[in-house]
Amino acid sequence: MPQRAHEKGVVLPLALVMLVVITLMAVVALRGVTTEERISANIRAAAIAFEQAELALRHCEQIATGADPLQLADARIDSTDVSGQAWRDPVSWTAANPKLQRVPSALYSDPARVVSAPVCLLEEVRAPPAPTSGGTLIPNVAYVVTARGFGDGNEGFRTTVQSQLRPPPF
Repeated sequence: MPQRAHEKGVVLPLALVMLVVITLMAVVALRGVTTEERISANIRAAAIAFEQAELALRHCEQIATGADPLQLADARIDSTDVSGQAWRDPVSWTAANPKLQRVPSALYSDPARVVSAPVCLLEEVRAPPAPTSGGTLIPNVAYVVTARGFGDGNEGFRTTVQSQLRPPPF
């Protein structure tokens, strides 16, 4: 019995400290997994938004280079500016704008994921007529095509892409 009087009982406090350290490591590991899941979801949503924007861009480019002049007249925004800045105006992107083009739902809808309809603007920009080698003047028309895609159903992720094209003279 005299030996027990000199023992301090270190095992219990040491076990409690080790338990706290292991618990903290588990919490940090779980937070890391949660953060990685959110990062993965954000990367996926950004990729979907970019794909949708590219789809809308090709849709408006097809209208600009297509053979239907009535469809082009209904879709294009006429600009006197040679830089094509209508896409910077937030009003251009509202549903009330009749020139805002929506991609047909058959091209982008998927029951497995909900996304908002990708949209695009087709702005015609004019520069002074260009002379040809024969001295005649031809219209100097180009298009600024701007498209937006959304990565989820509530438009939380938005990607904007743009192209400039000059159709061949007719």
